[in-house]
Amino acid sequence: MNRRQFLQRSVLGVAGLQLPVSELHSGGQPRVGRSRSPKTVIITGAGLAGLVSAYELTKAGHAVTLLEAQGRPGGRVLTLRKPFPDGLYTEAGASFFSDSHNYTLQYVKFFQLPIQPIQPVRLLDPPVHYHVRGKLITVAASGRADWPFALTPTEVGLGLYGMLDTYVRSKLGELGDPTQPGWPSAALVKYDGITFGEFLRRQGASPGAITLLQPLYGLLGDGIESVSALQVLRDAAIGFSGKQWYIIKGGNDQLAHAFAAYLTDRIWYNAQVVKIQHDARTVTATVLQGGMTRTLTADFLICAVPHPVLRQIEIIPRFSREKQTAIDDLSSTSVSRVFLQTSRKFWLDKDPRTRIYTDLPVMNVSDATVGQPGHRGILQAYLSGLQARRIAAMQEPARVSYIRQHMQHVYPGIRDHFEVGVSTCWDHDRWSGGAYAWFKPGQMQAFIPYLARPERRLHFAGDYTSPWPGWMQGALYSGVRVAHEIDTLP
Repeated sequence: MNRRQFLQRSVLGVAGLQLPVSELHSGGQPRVGRSRSPKTVIITGAGLAGLVSAYELTKAGHAVTLLEAQGRPGGRVLTLRKPFPDGLYTEAGASFFSDSHNYTLQYVKFFQLPIQPIQPVRLLDPPVHYHVRGKLITVAASGRADWPFALTPTEVGLGLYGMLDTYVRSKLGELGDPTQPGWPSAALVKYDGITFGEFLRRQGASPGAITLLQPLYGLLGDGIESVSALQVLRDAAIGFSGKQWYIIKGGNDQLAHAFAAYLTDRIWYNAQVVKIQHDARTVTATVLQGGMTRTLTADFLICAVPHPVLRQIEIIPRFSREKQTAIDDLSSTSVSRVFLQTSRKFWLDKDPRTRIYTDLPVMNVSDATVGQPGHRGILQAYLSGLQARRIAAMQEPARVSYIRQHMQHVYPGIRDHFEVGVSTCWDHDRWSGGAYAWFKPGQMQAFIPYLARPERRLHFAGDYTSPWPGWMQGALYSGVRVAHEIDTLP
């Protein structure tokens, strides 16, 4: 879609959306309209946060320059199409979204991108499959299973879903609305001050039940004994909410490319920002591009790069003490994903299992080609924390071989059908520095008030500044927020 086609579509209205996307936002987010005070704005980072803020500001009449260090838009929205044949693809980054992610759905519909429901409808709808202690376990609709863990008689009666309700979901009503200013309240310090593992123990969960729940909640940070309980509860309340899950058919990177098609020459690719200077009147960015150093000056600048990347940019003068501490100390989850292409989807032959939670080094195993036509398929191992770093320390062939070896325990037929493998280790991506933000105990109360707060003429976007870290929804929400901040300034 070129710029002319985009503009024609914007005028005529799309798929029942007869108003610009900015007029449709809901959930407490402000709208961006035509500006009465046009400004010049530099944006660093063409991930979804930077793209949507550039789109909304451009549409409102501001002069925007979007600087992207890579040669592509999207950031951690990355669809892999090579080395896979037959039109297969998989997502190395953002994978899916739900019907509760209103910003994602609105922009996807606006750009007329085809979406496809994926199963299960919710990630813990039956049947749920585990592979633990060498045993494949299918959880019945009742939530019961023959677990190789020592559970209390009460926990056996509750089953998996009953334990989830008793130990986790029953507490979500205490959170209030995590999307509102001022969240989290002081009353929630009791959850922010402890790890999620400690939270489960305080709810009465037995060691066996905690071992059982670990694979479901252990993908943040270094697992449930490291991350703030409040972050896990917030993600359970809004990140994984919704009744139906979707993918963008053909690849999630189409959303980033749709924004980029509108912005065209406003995006500078392969343009690395190395220094930002700001005062009470202007902002200047020093940029490396094509071996040359350039400087740009504007009224405002939006930092829309991931926080580990922001730490590498020289800022003069430095941020306030609270902001600097939040940026410096906020951690990013180590995530490695290994994809194994097979000659056919042999796992669908007898007992179709599209997602399996394991205690193996492969951690979370899933079918990465659900809904894609053809006989070939791709199995994915999603690793986080220590396991992700162990894989990242290997060379590519060793990663694939190691995962294929352990995947054999989950899918015994993979040796006979394996064709090619590829991996993505987000710790090694210099423009990401990891996958998604995670908070240690006490850090949500300490950092959240400052992560999104402007500093003079610098404003901040990115999923880490939102209630949805790690989701496309969070990036889009933050980009609209920051566009509104700048648009309403004198």
